[in-house]
Amino acid sequence: MESDKEIFGKFLIENLRNTAVSGAKGLVDNAFQSPGHKEYQRLIATFDSKQKEILVRIVEYCTEGAINDFLYHLDEKMRKGGEIQVLVKGVPITELSPALYKELWGEGGWWATYGNDEYKKKQ
Repeated sequence: MESDKEIFGKFLIENLRNTAVSGAKGLVDNAFQSPGHKEYQRLIATFDSKQKEILVRIVEYCTEGAINDFLYHLDEKMRKGGEIQVLVKGVPITELSPALYKELWGEGGWWATYGNDEYKKKQ
């Protein structure tokens, strides 16, 4: 059974990081049918394979950096001002972790635990 902290981490990584990276890969692979996607797929079709790989890696890097910074600032806001609260089963997430952004890193961190297979291969 997942702890409350892990419920939050899994939700965050699967629904933000993995979705962003999968979306970038889908664009590179020309996998989408919607007009909005098609516009970007046409642009990406002009890239060679190395450029496409770099694009996906940039999306992954920027998304991970944004999540790290988001958690750092969320943690700070919750602990100092209380203007923003995130609860898991009625408990503030800051009561479940001494530093939210640090939950991302390491062998048992949220990246390694809930990241898609491509992330785990990089480790």
